[in-house]
Amino acid sequence: MSCAASARPGLRPLAIILAVVAAAGTARGQTVASEQWPEPAAVEITMVGPEAALASIRAVTSELLAREGVAVVWHEVANLRVDDVLEAPIAGRGAAVLVWVDASSPREARIYFRAAAGRRYVIRRVSLPGGMGPLAVEEIAQIVQSVLRALASDTAWALSLSEARVALSVPEPRSAPAPVPPHARAVVVEVGSAVLGQLYAPGLPFVGDVELSFAALSRPAADSSSALPGSLGGRVALAYGFPAHFSAGPVGADLQATTLRLELLWEPWRAGRAAVRLGLGGGADRVAYTPAAEQPGATAAAGGTFVAALGCFDAALRLEVVPRLTLALGLLAEISLARVHYDAYDASGSLYEALVPHRVRPGATIGVEVRL
Repeated sequence: MSCAASARPGLRPLAIILAVVAAAGTARGQTVASEQWPEPAAVEITMVGPEAALASIRAVTSELLAREGVAVVWHEVANLRVDDVLEAPIAGRGAAVLVWVDASSPREARIYFRAAAGRRYVIRRVSLPGGMGPLAVEEIAQIVQSVLRALASDTAWALSLSEARVALSVPEPRSAPAPVPPHARAVVVEVGSAVLGQLYAPGLPFVGDVELSFAALSRPAADSSSALPGSLGGRVALAYGFPAHFSAGPVGADLQATTLRLELLWEPWRAGRAAVRLGLGGGADRVAYTPAAEQPGATAAAGGTFVAALGCFDAALRLEVVPRLTLALGLLAEISLARVHYDAYDASGSLYEALVPHRVRPGATIGVEVRL
């Protein structure tokens, strides 16, 4: 009994020492585990400043992050803008966090963090009263380490984009106004004058008119690709016929015509100063018919004013001789929509058709137009 009792006191101090060591080891293991990141991460660090300062920051920061199993990709740039931090593209980068260390100022170092997830930001400043010495380098490295560890755990505490703009005194970017597309088409107005000559009737082969016209066209701009082909528009023309006289045996007549035309215009081709223009439309002929007896005994029929509907078509080759002044050479055809005839009495008093205009009256024009 006495022997057993004497042995216990010698074992008790050893047991106490072992328990303390075990407890210390457990505590140390818990501390190290709590300081570890949730999982190793990749970080991209961009630096700007004097090479000597950057080399020191890179060396100390690399040593701290290497202990935590963090892979770092280093970059150096000549200048750093705040917008480079706020709007840096994330897609395609393997880093979970982007870091910028701006050591370009001798008075203050700035460290910016941007977490790829959620677009969150952290901004830290380090005052440099004694310049970029060893203590400042160590402080910058520890800030990088601690902020990265915090962001790896949770990014909700970090600044949002709008909050980061306020902290950096950067106004919200104004959305650029939508670019005003160039006018796809331009409207041109033209005033023209022309002389027309056309075949009229077997007894009156040729008649002439002088014409005044107004046209408006929608023309593609030079730098646009309009879906509408060529220039499109319309024209109104008023033609005044030169007085014409015909004689049909014992009787004759004087004709005085006025024509109104309304046309749709199309320019399918334009190259430089030359263009081809087509017109299609209709109008009306107003003819003052005054019969006269050419021989004794003949009796003239009653005269009058007649209005006849007509269709018209023309094609013109146009050449701009000087800016805004165009010479136009064209061919035209007028189609009478009803058969028109002018009558007279012969010596026996019988009524007959003295003049029957062609249903289709071809002609040619030459004129000038001024673009307003």
